[in-house]
Amino acid sequence: MAASRNFLDDIRKELECPVCQEQFSEQSEPKILKCQHTFCQSCLNDWLRKHGGGRLSCPNCRVITECPDNNIDCLPTNLTCRNLGDILKAHGGSNNGDCKDIRSQEENICKRHKKNLEHYCEQCQICICSDCVIVEHRDANTHKIVSVEDRAKIQGALITEKLRSVDANTSQLRSDIATLVERREKFNNNIDQATKVVRKEANFIVTTKDAKGLTTYSEIDKVAVEVTSVRKGIKNIPVVIKDLKDGRYSVSYTPNASGEFGVSIKVRDELIRESPFELFIHKSLKPKVFKGAKCQDKTER
Repeated sequence: MAASRNFLDDIRKELECPVCQEQFSEQSEPKILKCQHTFCQSCLNDWLRKHGGGRLSCPNCRVITECPDNNIDCLPTNLTCRNLGDILKAHGGSNNGDCKDIRSQEENICKRHKKNLEHYCEQCQICICSDCVIVEHRDANTHKIVSVEDRAKIQGALITEKLRSVDANTSQLRSDIATLVERREKFNNNIDQATKVVRKEANFIVTTKDAKGLTTYSEIDKVAVEVTSVRKGIKNIPVVIKDLKDGRYSVSYTPNASGEFGVSIKVRDELIRESPFELFIHKSLKPKVFKGAKCQDKTER
């Protein structure tokens, strides 16, 4: 019996958070870091609040685990530790005062019959005395009774099998995590590259002309340009207009997304002929010339 008690103590110790020493469970969620060390979510939240920066330094080995937006929920849960913790609690295997383990119940006395707790009811999941077996648990169809020693051996075998499964899957888990980290880095690099390309500045020239087609200039022309997406949810592209003081206006803009846009050009608060023009920004993110404009590099009025 002493050997089974020591075994359960060892298992219980493995299912505790190394920081707060609370047993893992659904309420005390065990989270796995990049280095494979496991800690409860509450302790990791406290650790992250103290250090910040979206990066967790493992309390054991100091290996860094990225934690975007300081969100501990994004870390994988050690389901094996959590489930084993729940099993121990269900069978009285917690060190908390609210739950007595099988060992401590055996050493206690039945409060109702004042006899040693030497038996265990599988259906009720409690330790009972010999009188309880005869009185409250006498129906063999609804109550399966085993000795406390036998139940401890069964429970120990279940936990041992779970731990073996954990050991067998650790290598694969590490490989999967490494693959996910590599994919995330590639994805972030692609986003960074796309952002750099999509933000490449583009420009065109607006030229004001009179009825004879001659370039004309007046300070009261008030040229205004607006680039608007035809899709909902896409913000207008900001534009910068530079008056060249010779009837030409340089218009520059920085695309923020690919797709179809409309370019409205006004002079003296009136839309010019054929405005708004169609502008296509393709995945190559090189803006195409307006559809309907008479020339590629200038818009006439």
